Amino acid sequence: CVAALLLVSCGGGSDTPAPSAASEQAQASAGAKKTKLALPPGTVIPADAATRGLFGPVQSWPLIPVHAVLTPDGRVMSYGTDLTGRQTGFFKYDVWNPEDNSHLTLDNSTATDIFCSSQLVLPAGDKVFIAGGDNWTGTGTTNTGNNNSNLFDVASRSLTRHGNM
Repeated sequence: CVAALLLVSCGGGSDTPAPSAASEQAQASAGAKKTKLALPPGTVIPADAATRGLFGPVQSWPLIPVHAVLTPDGRVMSYGTDLTGRQTGFFKYDVWNPEDNSHLTLDNSTATDIFCSSQLVLPAGDKVFIAGGDNWTGTGTTNTGNNNSNLFDVASRSLTRHGNM
């Protein structure tokens, strides 16, 4: 029932919004055609990919990015597992730069397991507030929340522990 309601609420599940008469006329007068692209791996992604619903090729990642936040400088800070795929944000976090497809994988030295936390880019745009996380026992997680708070500095890419909530 919930799935049916969601489909109805978003227009029946179509990926393509219904074009307005004005947009259809503009496309017709410009000679534009709607096409779906399927590009083989290694193909250069066109500049208008974002407006055409395209994604780039699958990328390797140093950890499983269960949690991710897009920073104001266009990088992606992510965490969720250690480098072996074990659930925890206690040991590592990663900053990906899409401009050169580079990863900067850093040690989490805050003594906070940030797995299952919440992120918020602060209004100044220079920091990400990370609220809570999981409890690390020394050998694993308890899947119970902690009251820690941390700040990720966008410029220095550092994670710093702050007061408890």
